[in-house]
Amino acid sequence: MRQANPASPHASLQQELGEQVLLLSGRPVFFMPYIGAHRVPCRKAMIAYDGTPSVTRAVHDALPILKEIDEISILVVRTEVKKVAKGEVLADHLVEHLQHHGVNVSLKRVYAGTSDVAVVIENAIAENDIDLLVMGGYGTPSLQQKIFGGVTKTLLSSMLVPVIMSH
Repeated sequence: MRQANPASPHASLQQELGEQVLLLSGRPVFFMPYIGAHRVPCRKAMIAYDGTPSVTRAVHDALPILKEIDEISILVVRTEVKKVAKGEVLADHLVEHLQHHGVNVSLKRVYAGTSDVAVVIENAIAENDIDLLVMGGYGTPSLQQKIFGGVTKTLLSSMLVPVIMSH
């Protein structure tokens, strides 16, 4: 699906359609930024990993594509200083799993501090010249996400590279 162009008079409808397809299709969704992709085929990918079933599903769904990519990094973003995130605990297992499938992968853990997780992901994409993002969509529903929007909603509206999402 194509990302909604914010200049379009139907941008909110397009955004909502993309979200509904992601939530209800039961299939991975490949989102293309409305500005297009800067490099095809993709050579560098990032997995935004939080340990939720949706990102695990997205990684599994994207595995045939990931096998063809030169460099893959797994980004785990910690949001609390003292609390270990579920993704941090499971990330090492994901590295082993992907290496077992012949995927060249590295793991990076970062602390978000006062930054929004979506901003941390976008910065990592820009800093590392990433061509493709793999992530779960709406993996951790909460009241805060429903009111303010979450990482998925933010990245759908401001994506820099193609994104593969599964819910």
